[in-house]
Amino acid sequence: MSPFCVVGSNSCRNIFGAGEVSELWITFPDPQPRASRARKRLTSLRFLQLYHRILRKDARVHLKTDDADLFTYSVETWNDAKMNMQVVTSDLYSGAFEGPAVEIQTTYEARFLAEGRKIHYMCAEFTEDFPVSEARSVPAPL
Repeated sequence: MSPFCVVGSNSCRNIFGAGEVSELWITFPDPQPRASRARKRLTSLRFLQLYHRILRKDARVHLKTDDADLFTYSVETWNDAKMNMQVVTSDLYSGAFEGPAVEIQTTYEARFLAEGRKIHYMCAEFTEDFPVSEARSVPAPL
């Protein structure tokens, strides 16, 4: 298993250089449901652009969440950003998946599974068409 580091998203640009990170996992982020806080969603275009700067060209970005609205927003945002979607599922534990996504569980994830919640998961790579600068738009509420 590769070494990993847990850091706040805003610290990434101060800790990692361009192309230094091989894989990024966003696990159970605050969904920031109000439209006025859309730019604070860790899956927004603003953060994708930050991740794009520190990730290698072949790196993958993963999202795990129990929040269906954040998941839908993220799928739409990543598709709009021309990301290459590798896996998109509303039920990670349906039995169709294996590997680190199901083998490694956070404390929140174990709790949510015990409560009977579905875990949404997606994995994507950046493409050559990824928008390097953010277009201004009205944020959508969740």
